[in-house]
Amino acid sequence: MVERALAAAIVGAAIAFVIGTSSPGAAGVATKEPCDPELLGVTAVSPQRGRALKVSVGPTTGLVSGRPVEWEFTVTNHTSRPVGFIFHSPMFGDVYLHAGGRQAALDLFLRDGPVYRWSENRGFAQPFIRAALPAHSAWRCSLPPSTLDVAQGRHLLVGYLNATRIERDGSVRWWARPIRFRRYVDVSQAP
Repeated sequence: MVERALAAAIVGAAIAFVIGTSSPGAAGVATKEPCDPELLGVTAVSPQRGRALKVSVGPTTGLVSGRPVEWEFTVTNHTSRPVGFIFHSPMFGDVYLHAGGRQAALDLFLRDGPVYRWSENRGFAQPFIRAALPAHSAWRCSLPPSTLDVAQGRHLLVGYLNATRIERDGSVRWWARPIRFRRYVDVSQAP
């Protein structure tokens, strides 16, 4: 049986309704869905030692200055228990690029801030959204494209999940830092 979901999005002054479908057994297949905390598909992963919860962020294609970029998030739960989250808004996560080189770490704290921010000029409603990532599974989703208006060269990518983890006892540490991902990326010049 095919599952159907109805989602509404407010665009300007209009409301757009979108019907999404998924095939039977879709939970075991890698997905490339929009990053909507209420409608995330789950992919099974094998158990692994090390970090129990892992977030990774990367572009779906090469980074080219002045061209659109789509960021893909993967949140993996390697534990044998589900992990609960409270998302602070419908924004699943965000991606920043800081000027690269040795100065990048200082830019995070002392300088003017990032040279690129995916969420810049985007608005999000403020409801809290609960979600649970089952044991030995992953969420894979993509943020809507945005134009990469940065200079070519090396940049520090900082991605984070816009959620607070729910502890095993059901408590929430609201002051906890977001779950982050960092790595260096290279941006090339458009031909």
